[in-house]
Amino acid sequence: MAGEPPKFGFGRVGELFANLIGMHVLVSYTEPPSWISGVVSAFLLFLVVATIWQNRRGTTPEHAGQKAFLCLTSVLLGLYFILPNSIGPGGWVNDRLAILAPLAIFAWFRGFDNRQWKRAFTIVATLLALINLVYVGVLFKNLNAEIRAFNAFVQRVEKNSVILPLHFDPRGSSKRVGIFVNAANYYCLDNGCINLGNYEIQFDYFPIRFNTDFETPLAEKEWVQVVHWQPERIDLCDYADNVDYLLLWDTPDTPIVAEAIEACYTLIASEGKLKLFKGKRE
Repeated sequence: MAGEPPKFGFGRVGELFANLIGMHVLVSYTEPPSWISGVVSAFLLFLVVATIWQNRRGTTPEHAGQKAFLCLTSVLLGLYFILPNSIGPGGWVNDRLAILAPLAIFAWFRGFDNRQWKRAFTIVATLLALINLVYVGVLFKNLNAEIRAFNAFVQRVEKNSVILPLHFDPRGSSKRVGIFVNAANYYCLDNGCINLGNYEIQFDYFPIRFNTDFETPLAEKEWVQVVHWQPERIDLCDYADNVDYLLLWDTPDTPIVAEAIEACYTLIASEGKLKLFKGKRE
């Protein structure tokens, strides 16, 4: 949560090193490591060894710009190992740095002098890109079916409404990324609706202009995170007067949430894990 000082340290070096070597950052929708991340990791390791070998041969001097990118990679990797994964409301810090470091080191790699090696490199890199494209495409096709199920009641929502989304299965078939965490945004496209799971009036995102007089579910700066991960802390009955629709995905895992929804909201549509309620306004 924002307001808490970030915790720097080396306590997770072993875990972070394993994640980096296994290129877990390339895996978003399955359980890492995957075959594609392992192949890419081996490919990068081969390029590192090949570059060191060519530099030691000394046939052509290493360009100063290449050394600069190697230094940049070292700095990014240093930050990767000491920074926490979350700073304030921002998360996935380690993964973001794990993406930048391999990208920076590409500028340090040296090309192959041998034409056959160049051709082999081009073929392997192209095949990896194409295979990964097909692999991700199949994953997206499967996950898209779940997103369509989540958006089944988009047409039932009236314009300029306030929607409170509560999800109790944030990932679905996705193993790492919560595909349903901000999926309620689809209910607010081009209709003036407010998604309370992403209405961050406490921040100044120019040129977005929030309604600063809007009554939030909690008097906390990071109340949006509470909506996502700790809905039992919200007095759902007390707040029902401010909600036009409550969008529920899966069964609440705490009795206090289930009881509040049953007592203070009216079910208007249900399909599978998805339920749409109307707030009982006084």
